[in-house]
Amino acid sequence: MRTRDKQNKHKLKFRYIEQLQILGKIWKEHCVLVSPSILKSDNNYNNEVVRLMSESKKKEYCSVLAKCDDIAVNINGVDGSLTKSHKVFSDYKKIISED
Repeated sequence: MRTRDKQNKHKLKFRYIEQLQILGKIWKEHCVLVSPSILKSDNNYNNEVVRLMSESKKKEYCSVLAKCDDIAVNINGVDGSLTKSHKVFSDYKKIISED
């Protein structure tokens, strides 16, 4: 692979990580707002987090996740923990779509 291609793939990986961090930040901001009486292991916890999101935050979340999806298609050799996080965020998007 040519050097320029390697550099572009490297930039994509960093952009992918950056987008995942944005998703984590959005999710964490709303987790803090959830009532402490609801346990994280409770099935309703994620639904409650989504319910607390404004429509604009839901759209932002879905937009950022779409960017992650696009980047993930174009890169390989991504760390397993990153792909696991991406999958979890995708599962949260399913909850947003149902809401």
